[in-house]
Amino acid sequence: MSVVGPAKERAVMREFHEDKTERYYKRTYLVVVNDLKDDAPIVERAFGIPYAGQCYVSERGIDTHAICYSKACNQIALLHWEVVVEYSTKHDTGSGDGNKDPVLEPPVYNWGVTHIREIVTGQSKFRGYSPSNDPSDSSIMLLDSTGIVNSAYEPYCPPAEIDRVIPTLTFERNEPIFNHRYMLWYVNSVNSTRWYDWWPRTIKCASITGSRELKLFNGKPKAYWKVQYVFHFNIFTWDLFLLDYGTYYFQGGTTCIPLIKKPFMIKGVPNSLGLLAANGDASTASSNMAPGTAPVSRYNRYRVLNETDFNMLMIPLLQGGELLKSGD
Repeated sequence: MSVVGPAKERAVMREFHEDKTERYYKRTYLVVVNDLKDDAPIVERAFGIPYAGQCYVSERGIDTHAICYSKACNQIALLHWEVVVEYSTKHDTGSGDGNKDPVLEPPVYNWGVTHIREIVTGQSKFRGYSPSNDPSDSSIMLLDSTGIVNSAYEPYCPPAEIDRVIPTLTFERNEPIFNHRYMLWYVNSVNSTRWYDWWPRTIKCASITGSRELKLFNGKPKAYWKVQYVFHFNIFTWDLFLLDYGTYYFQGGTTCIPLIKKPFMIKGVPNSLGLLAANGDASTASSNMAPGTAPVSRYNRYRVLNETDFNMLMIPLLQGGELLKSGD
């Protein structure tokens, strides 16, 4: 007995209205269960449904003063439920109440840095890179490079590496439940969609941890979870780049019929390593290079990390203001 997959928002059912005293939002979700006896307490905790007390967070915007104050679960089929979630600024609890429900306490943000090791690719650069370009789009990447080479114009194997500093964010908030399955789903994954002006695959979820806490609330101990999320930001994406070389090549490339496989030779001795072109042929620049010219080295690009939708975590990534846009 459990929920099947994450909750999915029902299309074209969002509502918003504002007057002098209130900003109001409404969103509707569809939840699927696998047992006829599953009821509202199971449904309302489906992943992707906001908790009571969380502020309004969407794929494009944040309203930190609009608080989730109502969730209504309605069974619309044998295994399908509709969950209506309402937010209002009238329910903004502020942060000065010492006897406040711990789940309503404001989150804690910590920006920092960490070091990573990356391959030095010489003159290989992002073509025309700027914050408006999408580094996750391989079509704008310049993957050819003169590389870092030795005195005989050969690339080092393995390639040279250097340290690089990247920004990190530690976000901590109190949550009523902690599901380790979601932790395993997100840790070591990257964002599949644009998230707060960061392009896909540029943010990695480094860790999610939770500790069970107790606090006196209205004279009774209340249990909750202090959950911490750690994100690492890499402006060049978390894709893997590997030097394209091998012990043989296809003469004329992989589109030739028949395929002619030839080993790289040095003074008639096979099994030496050589650089490859994008089509599997020997690198033209390295095989016919002029004296004193460094060979061209290519780096193949691989998407090696799992890609997940970070928007479903409903984390308000503040950047200086209470109300801001999170994307285009």
